[in-house]
Amino acid sequence: MPLDVHLGAHRTGTSSFQMMLAENRDLLAQAGFDIAYPGRDDIPQGDLRLKLPDPRNLKQWEAKFLPAAAAELQLHSSDTSHAMILSEENIPGRMIHFPSGQFYPAAEARFQTLAAAAGETLEREAWQQIIAEHRDDKESRGVSEFTKRKTRILKGRYQEHLDEIAKMPAVLLLR
Repeated sequence: MPLDVHLGAHRTGTSSFQMMLAENRDLLAQAGFDIAYPGRDDIPQGDLRLKLPDPRNLKQWEAKFLPAAAAELQLHSSDTSHAMILSEENIPGRMIHFPSGQFYPAAEARFQTLAAAAGETLEREAWQQIIAEHRDDKESRGVSEFTKRKTRILKGRYQEHLDEIAKMPAVLLLR
């Protein structure tokens, strides 16, 4: 089943997007979509509990995290759907590593785990193209003013990390 992934990122209106998913759950189900998102910020029916590797346990992605991620996706899948919309801002990682200059250090293992759990293959070229097309995009399409300002501030300090992310694979089937 195709997996449409909304990655967030942090401070870009993820909660608003998830609220929209909650408010339109029935309509999306009628259209054949399963919905999965965590229950942060009091968003109703958010019960996704996706566990992905962090920098401490990258080598355990296949043995420890893949079975749990596959089981979690299965919990949110129905026999009547043709695709799943998954929204989670922590898929690339948490922001806790930013102050030390690490920009999502476990992102590749996290994407790899999610892709394998969904039965997908990693498409590095597609991920690189998405990053390249949107790297300098400061339009407001869901991106908060706070995030746009922070992006401009961080871009100088984290340029090498943006280049690293451009090289990472991901599963993104954006429509």
